[in-house]
Amino acid sequence: MVQNSTNGSLAHRAAHQSNGTSTSKVSGKTETARNSNGLSNGIHKHSPSPSWQSSFLATTIIPILLMMLPNVTLWIWYTAVHLDGSCMECISTIVNSPNGVWGFFDVWSKVTVGSRFSVIVIGGYMLFQIVLMVVVPGKRVEGPVTPTGNIPVYKDNGLYIYLITMASFGCLTFYMKMFTTTSPSLIYDNYGDLLATINVFALIFCLLLYLKGVFAPSSSDSGSSGNPIFDYYWGTELYPRIFGIDVKVCFLI
Repeated sequence: MVQNSTNGSLAHRAAHQSNGTSTSKVSGKTETARNSNGLSNGIHKHSPSPSWQSSFLATTIIPILLMMLPNVTLWIWYTAVHLDGSCMECISTIVNSPNGVWGFFDVWSKVTVGSRFSVIVIGGYMLFQIVLMVVVPGKRVEGPVTPTGNIPVYKDNGLYIYLITMASFGCLTFYMKMFTTTSPSLIYDNYGDLLATINVFALIFCLLLYLKGVFAPSSSDSGSSGNPIFDYYWGTELYPRIFGIDVKVCFLI
């Protein structure tokens, strides 16, 4: 009886180990198959989805909702400036809008997109930063190797650009305060127009980057998932460059 019990125990263990090995092998195959999808085009990582509903939610619905966030920034500004910071008053304004569900977009009627002042300020600041990126010296730095084997190269001058920018802002504010009749608070006074203009510009610029990545990519680290909405949100290039200027670095500055 002891012998039979021992044999049974050994058989049970062998079967368990065999099942474990089989499971491990199956898991390995699954993992291999999963990794075979990988970075098919250098930037989009595809993995099996449980259902088309969850895939549609992750690659279409959520990006659309995230692209509506410019409205949130405008409502935050409007609440702070025109509603005494009352979140309840903000919600009431949206809910009681005569436009119904579209009341969420009413805030755009309270600002001027593309006003002369906002275009000059935003355009001037961007041009100033681009010039600094090119002119200010810095050590050559290499980024990580990309999935397609490219190595991005940068100029390590961000700290110097920041210091120059802050010093320039201080000098300009002092000059306006002491030698002109223009108040330095004009940025705050026109902040709604600035927010609206920069948000609209960002949406348009992202569209241009999407098209550039599809038709004229800067490197082999580019591609499309096949879903234009997701590609617009996620991007079609890993390191887009325009006239040698790294777009991501430029807009981070």
